[in-house]
Amino acid sequence: MNNKITQLTQECDDLASRYYRLDAGSRERAARDWLQKVRETANFIKPHFQPQNHKMGVKTTNRYTTRGSK
Repeated sequence: MNNKITQLTQECDDLASRYYRLDAGSRERAARDWLQKVRETANFIKPHFQPQNHKMGVKTTNRYTTRGSK
């Protein structure tokens, strides 16, 4: 799994580099390609990790974080 994450993040980095090398008029397509790859990477990673707060029993409300069982 780590190899796949490394590969996906490297592809994101490559697309970002491509974006910055292009002229301003040509960047729109490169930005869409980069954003699509970032979403693909996030969707791959998301199911494999739970937020740390979930494991610690921390409950979040609208603006505040509380501990305990409510």
